[in-house]
Amino acid sequence: MDEQTRQRRVLNLLSRINRENETLRQWAVRKLLLWQPGAQRIRFEERCPIARCRSKFYLSYQVADVDRRLSDVLEDCAYYCPRCGFGNAGGRPVKRDKS
Repeated sequence: MDEQTRQRRVLNLLSRINRENETLRQWAVRKLLLWQPGAQRIRFEERCPIARCRSKFYLSYQVADVDRRLSDVLEDCAYYCPRCGFGNAGGRPVKRDKS
């Protein structure tokens, strides 16, 4: 599936969400996907680094076709805060499979 088709499908799914019953975590992911429909491998991180915000729904994610490891322990990612709109590029720890 190409990226444009994937983005259309994500936006279609988002349009069918019942916003009256969504949780705060669902709200945060919905806001991210509205802003960046190509977001993949989404993770909840610590608090937003913006001092006046400090939202606990700070997200890290990766974009399709950008799967670069910075080292054995860090991978490329982007960050987004749905509350204040702060976004930034960076690195996050590689999530290892439990084995």
